[in-house]
Amino acid sequence: MNKSNIIYHYCGVDAFMAILEGRAIRLGNMRKMNDYVEHNWLLSLARSRLEALQVKESTSNPFFPMVISELQKGPIVDSFCASFSSDGDILSQWRAYADDGCGFAIGFNTGYFTIEPREPEMTFFDKETLAEWNVVYDRARQDEYLNGWIENYLYYARKYAITDKEENANQSYRLLWTKSITCKNPKFSEEKETRIVYVPHPTEQSRLLKKGYRIRSKEITSFYILPFSEERKEPPVARIVLGPKNTARNDLAELLEFIDYCGLNHRQVEIVRSEATYR
Repeated sequence: MNKSNIIYHYCGVDAFMAILEGRAIRLGNMRKMNDYVEHNWLLSLARSRLEALQVKESTSNPFFPMVISELQKGPIVDSFCASFSSDGDILSQWRAYADDGCGFAIGFNTGYFTIEPREPEMTFFDKETLAEWNVVYDRARQDEYLNGWIENYLYYARKYAITDKEENANQSYRLLWTKSITCKNPKFSEEKETRIVYVPHPTEQSRLLKKGYRIRSKEITSFYILPFSEERKEPPVARIVLGPKNTARNDLAELLEFIDYCGLNHRQVEIVRSEATYR
């Protein structure tokens, strides 16, 4: 088994059972996720750059405060994602996302969902989008994104100094937002995160995924369902890592039976235990 072809989804016991039994991954609303602030990382950098640029240019052009105001509003449209990691045994991930180490890391075959990993493009997201994106932690690459956007921004700032300011300020923001959903603070780089991201069409009903609702923190929130394919030859799950406090390690028979019960073949799934020391 080539471990480089596996991405891991850390989850608690309840979520583990729901994913395998339901044969699907839920893509949660990014605005309602625990680390939502981190999804605004690039936008916060852009605000700082624009504010400094406005002082440097010594301009009263209203385009500057308009774009800065757009950056403070947050997402233009709701986006939904499921988070994975290229590493299936990270202590911080066990603690944060897998019942404090009692859960699982489900190792999926990377090609199973038939979503090609690619670089997020500068786009307006005016169509339904489903993509697999590697999170960018490197500040040099983030600055490269910002530099390209600033150049585009200045073009609009000067060209539309008098007319169409509000519409073009919104367009400038939308271009940057595309990149922002794949960038995080470099201090989180140990997560080695990959995201499957879904952005619905702004006005039309979803054609790719089915929508659902659940209660999260006593609030109704939406999600989309990414099902396991019934047409793929390779199994969706290649490896399962037991968390450092996962009690299934004491009796694997039940776990293997459950895997078979869910329509998977436990002989095709490697079961390993976390090497992390945590109590």
